Amino acid sequence: MKPRLLITNWKLSARIEHVAEVIIAFDRLPEWWGTVFLDAQVIEKGDKDGVGRRARFLTRSRLPLTFLWEAEIIKVNSPCNCQIKASGDINGDVEWNLTQNGAIADVRIESDISLNRPILGRIAPLLWPTVVEGHRWAMEKGLAGLTGELDQVRARLN
Repeated sequence: MKPRLLITNWKLSARIEHVAEVIIAFDRLPEWWGTVFLDAQVIEKGDKDGVGRRARFLTRSRLPLTFLWEAEIIKVNSPCNCQIKASGDINGDVEWNLTQNGAIADVRIESDISLNRPILGRIAPLLWPTVVEGHRWAMEKGLAGLTGELDQVRARLN
């Protein structure tokens, strides 16, 4: 399956610094995005900005499928931008762009990905609408979980 671009936009009542801190803490993803991220194991810690941080994930889709894949942070322009390389059952590039607009953090996630599952085989391109719907579902779960996590961050800071 050729990589295809999926774009997600979120608006959060938060500082982009807090959003960035939460999203690059790979080991904590199952805590707040547990509907999708079933397990996360950090393989490499990376540098102080997170570059080189690698993790292995077990994620689930809306369909009865799980995906085993790795992510590596390849570039960080803290707190505004984070680029991630995915490999395994999910391959491609994911870029998080964060912009502060007053009290709102605008988050744009560009996922240029493909699925590498033998079970999907040649029918994978035909399933693309289902993949898009599954991605939308996963990102809705992520937004809800991140909103709750940021509420906890705000409570700790106040």
